[in-house]
Amino acid sequence: MTVTFDPEVLVNDFGQMPQGADVLPDGRFVSVDVHTGEVIAFSPDTGRREVIARTSSGPIGVTLGDDGALYLAHTGGRLGDFWEADDAIAPCIQRLEVGSDRPVTILTEVGGSPLVAPHDIAWGADGRLYFTDSHIWQWDPLLRTGAGRIVAISPDGSADVVVETGVTFPCGIVGEPDGSIVWTESYADRVLRRRPSGSIEVIATLPPGHTPHGVRIGADGALWVASFGSSTIDEIAPDGSSVTFHDVPGYPMNFAFLGSDLIVAAFKDAPDDDMDGLLFRVGVGTPGDVLLRGRVG
Repeated sequence: MTVTFDPEVLVNDFGQMPQGADVLPDGRFVSVDVHTGEVIAFSPDTGRREVIARTSSGPIGVTLGDDGALYLAHTGGRLGDFWEADDAIAPCIQRLEVGSDRPVTILTEVGGSPLVAPHDIAWGADGRLYFTDSHIWQWDPLLRTGAGRIVAISPDGSADVVVETGVTFPCGIVGEPDGSIVWTESYADRVLRRRPSGSIEVIATLPPGHTPHGVRIGADGALWVASFGSSTIDEIAPDGSSVTFHDVPGYPMNFAFLGSDLIVAAFKDAPDDDMDGLLFRVGVGTPGDVLLRGRVG
């Protein structure tokens, strides 16, 4: 079933490539600009936008720790074969204080294997910091050979691969209160769950071309997925038994709950692969689940 939301555009020029999403304790939405390395906070109440921290070009995921720091998934400054930053670094996970431009790198490899392309990042109920290491994006399916993985960082800074996903481009990720983690797979158009026992289940397989990205959980357990390939926000029952597709403007990349609204960072409809940002709000009628938090170090 397809239902069209009634979105409220909040910012029509929200950065050069907005990605990642979370909410600060003061209620501001926070996202990162991949091209500039800026961490941007926006108040839906006042309309004020502010750069609150900065790293090198290439951050693509952000989550807030219970220590007040920002934890970033950093691509290293490379996206597929179509963009590489002048200030490129090794792909990594960073910790960045609000107000700072001096990030601390907390992970560049796991089990002796360098990170390839960290994408989204989220806390689990076990206190670990989970992220997707997606591999390098390829538009052409015939060129897709890089396997992705899900990695967990413990509070002491040690890290383990918890899922080897294969060539599926694991993308968005979120933790559930029962200790499960949920992630999207952009190549496979799937949403999956890993239980605390280690068992893995496919929650839903979306229509081809949806290309799911960010994922969040409602207080009722429903999963909300930003599918940029179909320009929809997909609402999935907790057990995957039903899916509702909500048409939205642009190409939604990630979002965060603020009350019963989703604040959505998207790319605008534009020619020539222009990835200029758009920020909008949609009312979904249910609040988000309790945000999980933690810290590393």
